[in-house]
Amino acid sequence: MLTFSKQTTITAEAAAYRVAGLVRELHASINARIGDGLAHTGLTLPQLLLVKALGHNGPMTVSAIAAGLSVSKPTAVGIVARLERDGLVTRRRDPKGDRREVIVEFALESVERMHGIRNAVAQTLS
Repeated sequence: MLTFSKQTTITAEAAAYRVAGLVRELHASINARIGDGLAHTGLTLPQLLLVKALGHNGPMTVSAIAAGLSVSKPTAVGIVARLERDGLVTRRRDPKGDRREVIVEFALESVERMHGIRNAVAQTLS
């Protein structure tokens, strides 16, 4: 049992539920703020996470993207397809390894837009 003042005494279980509720509220607030910042970039949060991973790791396989984002491979393929449609990334077969594996990398034309997206997100979160 926790006592905060003479008038407020709650059980550890009640405190845990309250903390869990506050964490959910914080998570929702952060996601909303990120969503607001992304609105004018045209990216979704999963797309932003993929862009960030490519910026950090360089070219990645779809399997590595799926593992890094904790999504299924078909979901990763969908995220990549939308980014490719928008001209931000390109896909190519791995000529050195398993030719069935697809390598994803930034499109050369997207570098300037990536800087704008990075700045917009940083400004939103600051």
